[in-house]
Amino acid sequence: FIRQALDDVPTLHEAIGAVAGMMTAVEPELVAASVGIEATLGGWCSAEQRLKAVRVRRMQGMKQPEITVLPVGVHMLPTGKGLDDLLPGEADEALMVRLALAQWKVMHHFSLPMCIGGLMHLTEVTATGARQWKAGEYPDYATMRAQLHPQAAAA
Repeated sequence: FIRQALDDVPTLHEAIGAVAGMMTAVEPELVAASVGIEATLGGWCSAEQRLKAVRVRRMQGMKQPEITVLPVGVHMLPTGKGLDDLLPGEADEALMVRLALAQWKVMHHFSLPMCIGGLMHLTEVTATGARQWKAGEYPDYATMRAQLHPQAAAA
């Protein structure tokens, strides 16, 4: 949904504003029911002449979304409240997958209100570009696929 809405947005700055505007328009009851809304955007920032990654999120009780420039480093998103610390810079793909699976297990064991499941994606932003790839599948991938894409079950 967000990607389609940003197809004609020419700059990262305008994309951040557009996403924040979309999140502001969401009814508080929907934000509360979903625990919160979060999007991570990355791209070239002409004003700063660098690649930049930004998290925009609106959590329960917030009227406006918060916008955070992510510092250079390794991040695991989504995170729970207060879990925004950087991971060690040496965290490789195998470690990130293990951490994601552990986070998924903890979420299910304690019935935490986080939206994690289906596919694991890793995104790398460097000084020269950005790329995103599928790193793995969570144990509930087949269930989520059937729920979110009923026509996929027939394919």
